[in-house]
Amino acid sequence: KEYRNLAEYLYELRQVDRSMEFYHQAVELGEKIQNRWDHVEVREQIALAYDAMGNIRRAEEMLKEAVEYYEKALGLREQILGKVSSIKNRRAVAVSCYRLGEYYRIENEYEKAAEFYGRQQALILQLAKEDTATDWRRDLMISYGALGDLEVAQHRYDAGMEYLKQGL
Repeated sequence: KEYRNLAEYLYELRQVDRSMEFYHQAVELGEKIQNRWDHVEVREQIALAYDAMGNIRRAEEMLKEAVEYYEKALGLREQILGKVSSIKNRRAVAVSCYRLGEYYRIENEYEKAAEFYGRQQALILQLAKEDTATDWRRDLMISYGALGDLEVAQHRYDAGMEYLKQGL
């Protein structure tokens, strides 16, 4: 976690290469610990590092590299979900699906984008139904907005508008 914190600080200082080095070190250390003790929190810390590296690469418009990091984060989160199906873990999987959906939409791979956006929406709708104490409106708005954007990108404007209206 400390390597990850250092990496975040370095990124804020615009030292991208050094930031990426520390994220990689965080992953390496996390994997060593994970190999010794199978612990859910360690996997989540590794997934967070992969997310951050993906976000950095996405900001640099290195989308193919970004998606590789996002896929690794999703894979870890799905492993976690197999052990602990908490609200926090399911929401983390939904966020990973959203990020991958965004990538595939940008790359005009609409079927894959729809698959990931659909998974994200299904998780958020399920969470909203189960956890009525939490306000899920923002997550639902993002989900419907993503599906609406996807429809518009495919020139299906009426369907896009319906999703966008549902997100309001």
